[in-house]
Amino acid sequence: MRGPSPLALLVVCLVVLAGCNGLAAGGDDTEMPDVTPADVPRDLHGGSIAPGLTRQQVVNASALIASHREVTANRSMTVVERNRQETANGTVLQGYEAATRYAENRSRFATSADLFGVRYAGSEESMDRYDAWSNGTTTYLRRVVDGSPEYDRAPGSRGAVTDYRLHQLEQILLNLDVTTVRELGERGGYDTYSVRGTLESEDRPDGQARLVVDERGLVREFRTTAHRSDYRDGETNVTDTRSTRFEAIGNTTVSRPDWVAGAIEEFASREYVAPGVTTERVVDAYELRSAHEEALRGQSVTRRQANRRVTVNGEVAERSNQTLWVAADRTDYRYHRVQYEAGAPTWRSEEWSNGTVGYERSIHDNETEFHRYHGERERRAYLDVPSGIERDGETTVTDLGDGRYRVVVTDFENPNRVLHYGGERSVIDLHVELVVRESGLVERYEQSYSYTEGAENPTYRVRRVTTFTDVGSTRVERPDWFAAAVNATSR
Repeated sequence: MRGPSPLALLVVCLVVLAGCNGLAAGGDDTEMPDVTPADVPRDLHGGSIAPGLTRQQVVNASALIASHREVTANRSMTVVERNRQETANGTVLQGYEAATRYAENRSRFATSADLFGVRYAGSEESMDRYDAWSNGTTTYLRRVVDGSPEYDRAPGSRGAVTDYRLHQLEQILLNLDVTTVRELGERGGYDTYSVRGTLESEDRPDGQARLVVDERGLVREFRTTAHRSDYRDGETNVTDTRSTRFEAIGNTTVSRPDWVAGAIEEFASREYVAPGVTTERVVDAYELRSAHEEALRGQSVTRRQANRRVTVNGEVAERSNQTLWVAADRTDYRYHRVQYEAGAPTWRSEEWSNGTVGYERSIHDNETEFHRYHGERERRAYLDVPSGIERDGETTVTDLGDGRYRVVVTDFENPNRVLHYGGERSVIDLHVELVVRESGLVERYEQSYSYTEGAENPTYRVRRVTTFTDVGSTRVERPDWFAAAVNATSR
């Protein structure tokens, strides 16, 4: 079975495919208003055409970003994005075209995207379209996979992310060697310029960039082009074009798309036993993980994890135990991990922090080392539930009668895909089991499977069990090695 995952396009496609880059339909100079572009003479004295930008170079990327942010703050806008990877003969391997309309406060938005060459969650299925809509309280998502729509829902306005685009713009500005500046005339009452230049980086030494910016510092458009090898085979040469355009600033409206009615109807028929979990299955691993973190917010907790890898005849090849005692603020904590091989402890790592100063102790081959660090470090009692359990396995949900539910997922269609393993590892007999409270707190999580790596290698059975206990009553005790750590690091 296949279940939805919140923000799948933003996280899996719009971010991964674009390399955490917001892209949009770009234009040549001829796409601007009807003015005659003229070369702007190189100003050797550094005359400014926009905050942080002269005709000769980018002198302050942060200033230009700040001006752009100020111009667009508290104003509605539409962001049009385009990403395209194309071979030399014009074949488009993959990409997307998307438009997102944002309200003034960004909490209300609507995204509409067409995708091509994109496989859904690593499967052979094609994701052809993605839509999202948020009213500021709830976000609804729709994916069209092989022609069939799938819906998802998330609380709040998760997905209304705009800063990652400005981060990409800042990286362009920091690496831009300006070669040409052209006047585009007046647009909206402000002098506007086309800025072209080269971008040099290790992975894209031949990068080209174009920006359209006005004298206020509004970057109306930015686009990059580079040649590289296709990441899927490492051999095919592709032209990678990415662009972003900001338009209809102050004149964008966000209305509810027609497809949202179908999403609301589907969710109304679901009976939830915990966030992201219905009486039938896990429908949203992201929501479950988020609810688990929310249930632990402001609470101390003890997190234990036991890992074990054995051969088919029961011989233990490797095992480890971890324990984290963490206070409510997550900066006071104690962490302990022991690694065993052939039944004997071979490596021990321990940490302790009071939020101001912390100490580490490691023991390996009977040698002990201490380290001291200052400042706050955080330790999260994270829950590692793979998103693949939403769609690939057969699920049973059992009511334990005390506000808890046992969820067991087996018979996965593609265990390798669920665990994000490549073709070199063959996984079978994947079994996932968790005990979850109505609040979303997962008290116990177990994952086990068998695998082989190559025909000549043995088969191993892996089992990992994670528990969360003593919620609200965990104490972070100072370790007995504290004095030795202070003494060893005081020199």
